[in-house]
Amino acid sequence: MKRSHKIAGAALLATVAVGAVLSAQTNAETSMPGKGKVEFTAGSQTTNPTNRPPDDTSGPEISEPTQNEDLSKRRIISVTDLDFQVHEALETETAYDATVYNTVETESGEPISMPHFVRFQDVRTDVPVNNFAVTAQITDQFANGTAVLTGAEIEYKNARLTTSYAEYVNNIPTNAVPTAASTKVGAGEQALMVNWAGDESDIKLGFGTFELTFGELPVADPETNPNPVYDSVTLHRLPGSPVREGVYNAVVTWTIGDYVDTTA
Repeated sequence: MKRSHKIAGAALLATVAVGAVLSAQTNAETSMPGKGKVEFTAGSQTTNPTNRPPDDTSGPEISEPTQNEDLSKRRIISVTDLDFQVHEALETETAYDATVYNTVETESGEPISMPHFVRFQDVRTDVPVNNFAVTAQITDQFANGTAVLTGAEIEYKNARLTTSYAEYVNNIPTNAVPTAASTKVGAGEQALMVNWAGDESDIKLGFGTFELTFGELPVADPETNPNPVYDSVTLHRLPGSPVREGVYNAVVTWTIGDYVDTTA
């Protein structure tokens, strides 16, 4: 038994020795590295992303809001229109909540409601990191003929940065934050969301298609919340200024551009 054990041990040592020789031969000058190469060009976009509700990667395609036909790599894609409802001209109230956004599903034609949102995109490939600022301003004040709601502002609340596209879920930038819990937008340009990556530690952050979503869709509960209110977008007019009967219309212009770090 002992002899058999010794023979087996000798065979093992022989195997190890041969392996050592082979390893030495592999590391000799008979080795030669190979090279690999791949190149990416700028390319261009040819279509808009699927038009769907915000923060819903499996949501249905919707007919509105209308999407921007300019297919630039950094752009505002779509903005929901605001309806601040009907009010009496002589009422003393000066703040008016917008309704939720209502549209229809493209395929079924069924109505669908959702929070208001601004969809934007930054898929630039010629920059180290995708930094941006999303701003808004009332470029045409609420007017009804010659009657104008001078000084009126729109307050956006409960802003969230979301995406409706599965490929960009992990690209939501952790440094992108609303500029405030609520932001009033008037005649001057006002930033509502800024993304400043700061360094290049994770270049995927900020690259993709996202939404600035305002609040959540209110859900009715027969016991605790039978009449839910959506109050994440509110129109404010100056108290004491008279209004005239009729429809007042305004234009809010949204822009995405460079974020300038003023703290440096």
